[in-house]
Amino acid sequence: MTSRWTKLYLTISCMFLLVSCSQASTSVETYTVAKNKTANTAEWEQIATAIKAKDYSTAYKLSSLLAERDDLLAEHNLGLFYSNGQGVKADKKLAIYWYRKAAEQGLPEAQASLGLMYSRGDGVQQDFQLSAQWFKLAAEQGHAESQYNLGTMYAVGNGISQDYAEAVKWYRKAADQKYALAQFNLGAMHYMGQGVDQDYKAAMAWYLKAAEQNLAIAESNIGAMYTHGDGVEQDYKAALSWFEKAATHGSIDAQANLALMYAKGMGIDQDFEKAGKWYRKLALLGDAQAQFNLGSMYATGKGTSKNLVKAYMWWSLAARAADSEILQMARANQAKAEKLLTADQLKRAKEMMLLCQQSNYQQCE
Repeated sequence: MTSRWTKLYLTISCMFLLVSCSQASTSVETYTVAKNKTANTAEWEQIATAIKAKDYSTAYKLSSLLAERDDLLAEHNLGLFYSNGQGVKADKKLAIYWYRKAAEQGLPEAQASLGLMYSRGDGVQQDFQLSAQWFKLAAEQGHAESQYNLGTMYAVGNGISQDYAEAVKWYRKAADQKYALAQFNLGAMHYMGQGVDQDYKAAMAWYLKAAEQNLAIAESNIGAMYTHGDGVEQDYKAALSWFEKAATHGSIDAQANLALMYAKGMGIDQDFEKAGKWYRKLALLGDAQAQFNLGSMYATGKGTSKNLVKAYMWWSLAARAADSEILQMARANQAKAEKLLTADQLKRAKEMMLLCQQSNYQQCE
């Protein structure tokens, strides 16, 4: 049976974007609590205690009282309560009202939240230009998340003319405040040579800073750079170590890379059992390439007991892939397996595939 081991993944083409990328967007929607002494210190201590206890009803009521006294942080919190539906019924329009009230008086947290609402079209008509304007106001006050978001809008060209140099400028400001996603994107800009001269060593340096904060995508890229020898001496063992860290922190790319390295014996003794473990994790997330490879392992008995029924099931799932190469190879393997399976085995394989698919990969095998 044909087997297809994948290439190593280096995540550089799709940075963490605000709204247009498949990666999760950054959110600045965190409840604010006055840390410095203010005229409302006692009330803020009560709000902090209520939020910590997730007693949002009390926190909402106390914030409402402070908002009546024009406390900007309290006004921002009211926006969050209405946006999240915590302590009060969700109402996006009221969320916008309170964000705007605080934002127009210069509160960077509120400006950032308002920018995020405009970028998502959440409670307002989506408007990237207004989003960029609010992010810029907050960014100019040193708000790290807004500096990152503004940098991303410049990098993508959402609501503002694409300008890699400006993107680098704002990423650097946020990165200097140890904002991990900005450190990662700054590394990506250096890797690709966008807005700066291409410099793999600088890219590695920024990825390492982000990795210090356990950012999985940065850890995965460090592993890939060690594999390719980009800016560092090629070192498969170091790559494996970084992929393991990233995989533990949830990186799908790192999990795919680990499966490949164990399957090929790159930097470690070849171990199909461990390769199969990682392919199975990915296959249960709907990854067609992993489904195909897992089917091949069942067909050949590498790393698992030989089982052509399970192989056919996984190839059937992989045959639904958008990737034409995987689709064609999966169908070819299905056709070969159909000549070897009995009618009852083929029926069972199809039933297993259907159950796996209908249960959203909760009931496979």
